[in-house]
Amino acid sequence: MDYSRVTVRYNNQVKEVKEDGLVLLDETQNEYFLASDLILFTAGSQPSSIIKQLDIEKDPRSQKILVTDSLCSKQYSNVFALGDCSLIEGNSVPATAQVAVQQSFTITKNILRQLNNEERKENKPLEKFQYLDLGEMLSLGDYDATISSLNGWFGLSGPLAFVGRRAVYALRMPTTVQSVKAGIAAGAVTTGKFISNVFSFLHHEEADGSKKSSSNDGSRGSTVTVNEAK
Repeated sequence: MDYSRVTVRYNNQVKEVKEDGLVLLDETQNEYFLASDLILFTAGSQPSSIIKQLDIEKDPRSQKILVTDSLCSKQYSNVFALGDCSLIEGNSVPATAQVAVQQSFTITKNILRQLNNEERKENKPLEKFQYLDLGEMLSLGDYDATISSLNGWFGLSGPLAFVGRRAVYALRMPTTVQSVKAGIAAGAVTTGKFISNVFSFLHHEEADGSKKSSSNDGSRGSTVTVNEAK
């Protein structure tokens, strides 16, 4: 970290975020200002207050609902939980959207299996959740993104990754209608931003051309220096 010129400040609290930096409190609660050009905020998550009020077995530390590898509550076999509000005992998975989406498919199958078991007087075991890491996607602006998958074996960055990221999100929607809507919305936003950037580029090119024309006195080799300061 020192080699990369990264300074780590332990046990500091953020009191206020300003346009040009942060107001921090150190270990002794003394206030000081840290100037900054760019502020990135990361924080942990906690379950909804609704989850905290439920009379159901939870993890003492995180207050998440304890579930089995079939995603049903350890206390009630007909109660299922997924995503950030649940904790699989003995199997830690990332708190990401792709985990919750994959869990939703497992829970859907298990609810149907429970109903079929009751109706047909069967006792088929519930499906166990197995997380498949599909990689990470990160947007880096209007036309830039990065995609990493297959444990780092596949990587993509730039405008093509930006388009690919939007396409993946559209395809991962639960229903066909939602996928179509997401695809149309993503296409409209991307096209709009592209057209806006083209007009902005042409405007700047025209402005630069006007400046060059006004600074040229018509003689070869001559240089005109414009000083706008008065």
